[in-house]
Amino acid sequence: MKNLGPRGHVGWLIGCLVALAGTVHAQEPTAPKSSGTEPNATAVVEAMCKYVAQLERFRVDVTLSGSVQEGRIRQRFTEKYRLWAAKPNHLAAVLQEGMSGPSVVYDGTEARMYLPGVNEYVVVPAAAVGFDAFFKDNRMVAEALYTVFPLTPALVSADPSRAMLGAIEETRYIGQAEVAGVACAQVKLVRGPLDWDVWVSLGAQPLPWRVEPDLAKYMAQRVRPPRGGIAAQRAWTLSDWQVEEVTEPNYAALLPADAVRVERFRRG
Repeated sequence: MKNLGPRGHVGWLIGCLVALAGTVHAQEPTAPKSSGTEPNATAVVEAMCKYVAQLERFRVDVTLSGSVQEGRIRQRFTEKYRLWAAKPNHLAAVLQEGMSGPSVVYDGTEARMYLPGVNEYVVVPAAAVGFDAFFKDNRMVAEALYTVFPLTPALVSADPSRAMLGAIEETRYIGQAEVAGVACAQVKLVRGPLDWDVWVSLGAQPLPWRVEPDLAKYMAQRVRPPRGGIAAQRAWTLSDWQVEEVTEPNYAALLPADAVRVERFRRG
C-alpha cells in the first residue's frame, strides 16, 4: 500500500470516527456502573446533562486539534468552529479556521452541509421537528456534527442524559484538572473498545470543556490500519461558552456567498 499522504491520513481517521460515532450517543437504556474515586463519575455527567437540558440556547467556540502519524511522517491539524444552538430546531456549526472540516446550518426547515475544500453544499429538507427526530432521520448530518464536536447531538437532545449515558457501560472518575483556566472534573466514559475522557466544569454551570477519545485503544482492538501502522490523536477543547442573552445568527448568511449547491458531494 502506498503512503496515504496528509489528506488520506485525515480521511482515514475521520472514517474511523464516523464508524464509532454512535458509541456515546446510542440511545439504548442501560445502567452504567461507576467506579473510581468519589465523587460518582456518573453523577458528574448527569449534572452536566441536567444543566444543558434547561438551556434554551447557547453559543460556544470549539477547537479541534489532532495528529496522524505513519512511520516518521506526522501530520498535525487544527480546526476552529463556532457552534450555536437554539431549541427546538435551530443549530449552526460553522468552520472558522481550517480547510477540511464541514459546516452544518439547520434553520428548522432545511439543513445545509458545506465542505470548504470543494466550496459546495448540499441541502437536506426537514420538517419542523426537534433535534432528536431530525438526527435520527438524517444520519449524514449527525455524522458531520460528530466530527465538529462529538457531544453536539447529546447537548441539544430533549433528554441529554439518555443520549450521553444510554449505551455507556462504565464511568470512571479520574480527578480534577484545569482546562484553559477552568476548574473541571475529568471523567472517563467506557463502552467496548472505546474510552472517552470528558472534562466538566465544577460549580453552578457544569459544562463540557474538553473531550478526548482514546483512539489508540480503539484502533488496537477494532481497526485494521494501513500497512506500516498508524497512530492518531484527536481532542476537542471548548471556550467562550455563552448561555445567557445569546443572539442567534443570520442562518442564511453563514455559508460563503459563492458556495455552489450540489445534489451530492464530489469524490476525491
